[in-house]
Amino acid sequence: MRFKFSNILNLNSFPQLNKIKIKEKNEYLWKKIKIVQISDFHIERVDNLFIKNVIQKINKEEPDLIFFTGDLIDYKCIKEINMLKELKCKLKIFILGNREKNDLLSFRKIIKDNKWILLEDEFINLNIKGENIYVYGMNDLTINNDDDFEEIKNKYNKNVIYKNLEKIDILLCHNPGILNKYDDMFLKPRLILLGHTHKGQIYPFGLKYLKKDLRKYIGNFIFKKSFVNVSNGIGYGRIFKNKYLEKINVRFLAQNNIDVLYI
Repeated sequence: MRFKFSNILNLNSFPQLNKIKIKEKNEYLWKKIKIVQISDFHIERVDNLFIKNVIQKINKEEPDLIFFTGDLIDYKCIKEINMLKELKCKLKIFILGNREKNDLLSFRKIIKDNKWILLEDEFINLNIKGENIYVYGMNDLTINNDDDFEEIKNKYNKNVIYKNLEKIDILLCHNPGILNKYDDMFLKPRLILLGHTHKGQIYPFGLKYLKKDLRKYIGNFIFKKSFVNVSNGIGYGRIFKNKYLEKINVRFLAQNNIDVLYI
């Protein structure tokens, strides 16, 4: 990859593609399905040119499905969310992050009006290239007024029992803290897609604002029996509390990414 200064200091820059190949024993998990993961868009903080750049890059990749793993919004739903209709991929699946709680009813309405899929502590069975893939979407802690994922983990286990599931292929969750409950989950997903941390956004200094048990979860890695990707996120969170500086979008050593996973 050619060196770019924007890889170090990123000021309101467009995201880059982060391509990840996921294999077990040199074989893809399925028939080389292509997934795009979008996390932490915080869409009010970027302009239309940024959104169009994201759409253009994703359409060029021609993914089989797109997962939005939380924090599409920052404080409120805005009409620009409807620009995502320009994404050519038919399968667009969303979960709730901690920011969606700020305008939850409007967010649900936008998803419903656009006939997209929102998973709220529930699963869906997808048939892609002849493969049956079970996807489970978890709500963020804030949606369930949970504080340590205990309630969310229990809902997951109850759904597994009630639906008599034999497998969960892909788990979508916004907060990497769910990994702390991994051993208590009845079914271990083959792939777990997470976000939330922005890699601290101002790396490594920004990590101090994360809970200690989240700081170790960065990038993609094998976690016990599962492959995990913790997205850096595509957008920008608020770094400065000053009202004049809070609108500045900046990252340092934490490139914003569109994650493209070949599975």
